[in-house]
Amino acid sequence: MTEAKVEAAPAAKSPLKGLSVDLVLKSPAFLPGVALMAGLVAAFWPLIKAMPELWLSEDGYYSHGFLVPLISGYVIYRWWNAGPRLWSTFASLTAVSALAIPVVRLMTGSFNTSALMWSGVVLAAGGLLTGLQYLVERSVFVGDDDGSFKGLSSLPVRPFWPALILFLPIIWILRPAYIQEIDAFLSLLFLLSLMFGVWFVAGGRWMIALSLPIVYLAFALPIWTMIIDIYLNPLQIISTDVAYSLLKAFALNPYRDDVTTILLNRFTLNVAVPCSGLKLVLALTAFTFFFVLIAKLKWWGNLAMVLLVIPLALFINGLRIALIGVVGNEFGHEAGMAFHDYSGFITLILCFIILFQFARLLGWKE
Repeated sequence: MTEAKVEAAPAAKSPLKGLSVDLVLKSPAFLPGVALMAGLVAAFWPLIKAMPELWLSEDGYYSHGFLVPLISGYVIYRWWNAGPRLWSTFASLTAVSALAIPVVRLMTGSFNTSALMWSGVVLAAGGLLTGLQYLVERSVFVGDDDGSFKGLSSLPVRPFWPALILFLPIIWILRPAYIQEIDAFLSLLFLLSLMFGVWFVAGGRWMIALSLPIVYLAFALPIWTMIIDIYLNPLQIISTDVAYSLLKAFALNPYRDDVTTILLNRFTLNVAVPCSGLKLVLALTAFTFFFVLIAKLKWWGNLAMVLLVIPLALFINGLRIALIGVVGNEFGHEAGMAFHDYSGFITLILCFIILFQFARLLGWKE
């Protein structure tokens, strides 16, 4: 009688295998890193201290903010031994975004010369990110045959002390920025400081390699004020349009009292600013770029993911508003308001599931 040999399945390898506390403490980047962290916390403490209030505000647009630093850290974890191929994705996204700004402004009746200016800004910033990512994937890392790089663990740590000079203009600008309370500008300075800090602590290759996870932190910072001001009212009206169309499809005979008010037989829907859908758009954009950074889709798959965000957010937000009307009309005002208070979390989870499944459909296998 022969005995069957049963071999245990190999354990999944951690991306950080081989990285120990002792290795970190002996790294040439450890002491500069501690000094940098202390300096950044001291310099940007007013901005950092305001983050919990920004993220927890009921009427704010950054309720997803507390997840962003965790996601950024997770992206770095995933890139430790294997990086993405994203430069072509960012090139296409830059072109689409630059074109979308004037088109959306034309559609919403708010087109002016500033739309062209912001298209230029997007082209410049997107071109810079695309160039940095190209360097990461084609020359900074030791590339494989398919052009992908081998991960952060392959990079040498070489502190670059002259990078400290770049902090001098930032320190000089910080005081007037705090006095004028220009949160968006402070946020940009914070992101720049992080990038220069990585250059100082670990070298230029690390700065380029970590540029995308650092820029991702912008989704948690008050950097979107101008976009919120420009697109809040148009999105509010579009969300009302979607809700009105759905209520008509539900045969509830809605009446449009004005651009943001819908009357039903026993309930009135007032689509206020917090219900504009912009909060959902920002959160979904953050989640979508998370998938883009880790899913390793083709460039057209990443582009499809990003292009899905706004239609999905507006439809789901309009559906939420319509369902609030249905609940309020059928079960009373208190039931409608109770559904209003809790349905935001439901719609966010629903959108996340849809994005996740869409990424799977496009080829994400992990």
